[in-house]
Amino acid sequence: VVLLVGIWVLIAFVFKISEIKVAGSSVYTQSVLTESFGYRPGDNLFTFSRRKTAEKMLSALPYLETVSIRRQLPGTVRIEVTASEEKYCFVQPDGSTVITSPSYKVLRLGSNSGGLLSIRGVNFAAPVPGKPLAPQTEEDTALQTLDEVLKALEAGHIKQYTVLDVSDPYAITLKCEERFILQLGTTVELDYKLRLAAKTIYDQLEA
Repeated sequence: VVLLVGIWVLIAFVFKISEIKVAGSSVYTQSVLTESFGYRPGDNLFTFSRRKTAEKMLSALPYLETVSIRRQLPGTVRIEVTASEEKYCFVQPDGSTVITSPSYKVLRLGSNSGGLLSIRGVNFAAPVPGKPLAPQTEEDTALQTLDEVLKALEAGHIKQYTVLDVSDPYAITLKCEERFILQLGTTVELDYKLRLAAKTIYDQLEA
């Protein structure tokens, strides 16, 4: 009992937050990040959950991709962050658009103003900034199809592409170089199809 009381006294009265350090790249200022952290110097060092606090920060600040929180005795909290970047613009059936990071985290609801890849055919339920996109139904396989196409595009065979439509998994289309529409069909042998298209566009056609 004496040992437990001693431990409680140490935790409750000795280990206080004396300093909050923020490291990493972010569009947010240090004051915004520390405010979102929610605890201040003088608060107890062990009364918060690092995982839940990091999740809260990720939801509150959409342009954060990762948050790592560490305790450094006797009283330092170190917050390490990495920034999200706008990567995809998902076009919904009603014409509205959702801007996401590479991991499909919703960054904002709005127009495609930065030359992002526009994606059609993947519909989501109630996108919320700071939260990952969620398919409308568990049976929806459009996101899986999208993952396969994006993975194939990472090979770099096609240099510039602006619109990807996976509405029909048997008739996937890709607009590239601002003047070609590639009819890719299914994801079967997708890498071969992209290599063939690239050879035709870049090696066999005149400007």
